[in-house]
Amino acid sequence: MRLVLITLFLSIAVLQAREETLVTGGKSPDKRFRVVLIQPHDEDAAPVASFRYVPTGKIIGEHFVGSYANYQGARDPINTEVAWSPGSRYAAIKERSTKRSTDVTIFSVSQAGIREIKTEDYFQRILHLLGASEVERYSFEKPVRWTSPTDVVIDVTGDCFIGSRDAANYRSFHYRVTLDASTGKTKTIKRIALKNETG
Repeated sequence: MRLVLITLFLSIAVLQAREETLVTGGKSPDKRFRVVLIQPHDEDAAPVASFRYVPTGKIIGEHFVGSYANYQGARDPINTEVAWSPGSRYAAIKERSTKRSTDVTIFSVSQAGIREIKTEDYFQRILHLLGASEVERYSFEKPVRWTSPTDVVIDVTGDCFIGSRDAANYRSFHYRVTLDASTGKTKTIKRIALKNETG
């Protein structure tokens, strides 16, 4: 009877165990934190990014990663990656939100937990600068680098129509945005490229 109970307990433990994967860029520069993806019980559900405090193994916070990629897809750095600030105080997570879009979410991180930083809508500011009302087919955001303990540079690419929806008004764009993670404010917006259909 005891052997049966032990076998049953081990079987349940195996069923409850969920696979984990270290996110690309998931280790903080000071090695105190790491971000791992946790496979949900429902294979089609959005995976969870779990923030861990390495010295104790404690989970200090969790964040659902996007709404498009499942666990297997989210493991690909094209869908999910982390860029840490030099002092390991902030983490910028790129996540797949739709088939043709990614978003960046910034967190302050400490041993006590994580807190999402509310940022200005720089994408709408870019569309306003272009004279466009909305994105046409795709919009991608990616953290490129941290230029200081609080300033993160984000690449923003997308496409739109400027004015009427004529082929001649179609544009693809590439901007580089600098955010202050301590305030969530946009510091600079720099245009890198603006192209029509023929380039």
